[in-house]
Amino acid sequence: MNVFLVAACLLLGLLLGGGSAYLLEENCGAGASMTRVRRVVGGHDAKSLAHPWMIMVHTDSRFACGGSLITSRFVLTASSCSTLPIKKVLLGGHDRDSPATFLEVSIDRKISHPQFDPLNPFKHDIALLRMAHEVIFSDRIRPICLSINQPLEKVQFYTLTGWGRTADGKPSRILQETTLSALEHARCKSKFDVQVDQSQFCTTGVDGEACSGDSGGPLSAELLFGFKKRAFLLGLVSYGDASCRSFGVATNVTHYVDWIKATIDENSS
Repeated sequence: MNVFLVAACLLLGLLLGGGSAYLLEENCGAGASMTRVRRVVGGHDAKSLAHPWMIMVHTDSRFACGGSLITSRFVLTASSCSTLPIKKVLLGGHDRDSPATFLEVSIDRKISHPQFDPLNPFKHDIALLRMAHEVIFSDRIRPICLSINQPLEKVQFYTLTGWGRTADGKPSRILQETTLSALEHARCKSKFDVQVDQSQFCTTGVDGEACSGDSGGPLSAELLFGFKKRAFLLGLVSYGDASCRSFGVATNVTHYVDWIKATIDENSS
């Protein structure tokens, strides 16, 4: 092999984490609009097809919380959501008044993090939902990226998406998005009088914050992997200020990647 080609391969291996880095799902992280992050109280209507990993988690009769498609069969959400009597997920839609645009799939397994305590739900607020069957990827349905064996760069701003309560106090009809800014942990610890550690991060809204109905929804950022920008799942909405206009705490998804991968492997059959 040409010595220059060998050197290039070694350099690429280092850039991707010593040759061992990979994505949980290779066909991930591409929406219809990957060129902007727009600034669900205080949010804006998201562009159709921009977040094809966005999930609505439902009980038999109502919308309960948000979630993210991470493989063809698994959804990531909050453990505080999985304690509800959820039965199904809705994928691929944008407008809640257009139910025919959503794909409805039953949930056959809920797997909360083993350290999550419903009586003290401020830690380990992360859960996997296994769908009853795999879904086919398309422009409307596509997973968000999770990086395996490669630490991701720290970011200052996250994109939050959800159908949660907006400024008028009602759940949003159209999928909303807003930008959240990272804060030092001490700000949220002081606000909520609970310990915020490295398995979480503290945020505040640039134009808005997460609200009721947004729990379990994704906080994402566009990052370079190899030579291509993709959307990565970095956090899940956990809890926040009752006014939805102050601070919020998110579960740090990157802290739980090993658990996510092992749990999917154990529950894939």
